[in-house]
Amino acid sequence: GDEGEKPIIGSPFMFATLRGNLGMLFTAKCKGESVLGVAYAEEGHGISGPWTIEPEPLLCGAGEAMLFRDYDGTAVMVMHKDTIVNGDERQVPQFVKTDLQYDKLKLKGHYKF
Repeated sequence: GDEGEKPIIGSPFMFATLRGNLGMLFTAKCKGESVLGVAYAEEGHGISGPWTIEPEPLLCGAGEAMLFRDYDGTAVMVMHKDTIVNGDERQVPQFVKTDLQYDKLKLKGHYKF
């Protein structure tokens, strides 16, 4: 990217894996595209960090994510997906199954209601 351009970062959402690793979902917007990133606190340091940002975005064209468990206990991430609808850019909700069993958040596939 351009050296002078700084991404806008926001929408943090904290979570923990089943192994107790503290993670944070965040949205970065750079060059007009939303990017969903994830960072993890160094083991044993908690919310004050230090934090390590994963080198690759979790998803491009998506952001403002949160996690919840459905009635069956499935971990689900809800976020917006940048989508063109009738020629206009919209932020359409998307639901994705996740796996929090290990030390990092893993995406499993679209959630079906």
